[in-house]
Amino acid sequence: MEFKNELIKMPVIEERRVTLSGSSLIMTLPKEWIEEHKIKAGDKILVKANGHIEVRVRTEENLRLMNEEVTAIRNLSTNHITRSDDDRTGKKRQALLSPTNTKTSDSK
Repeated sequence: MEFKNELIKMPVIEERRVTLSGSSLIMTLPKEWIEEHKIKAGDKILVKANGHIEVRVRTEENLRLMNEEVTAIRNLSTNHITRSDDDRTGKKRQALLSPTNTKTSDSK
């Protein structure tokens, strides 16, 4: 494995304190992450919260990926609820909200 002539800075695990500013809670970002992604004041970042927090630089690619991930999670949830309802009632319905559902009215 070949390394550049720089220190490896990421990943980093740090404890951060949440502070109050007016009516908002604020958490700072690790300096190493800011430097690696060349973030400056006023730049936009993406934050995904789903049991944990994920922070990404706001690029068109990251925005597309995060939207796909959120859509997939929502489809799984909808598909699960619909299948559970079908199992409980004994009805054979297709989950229309999930494009990944393979269940048909012929399913047993």
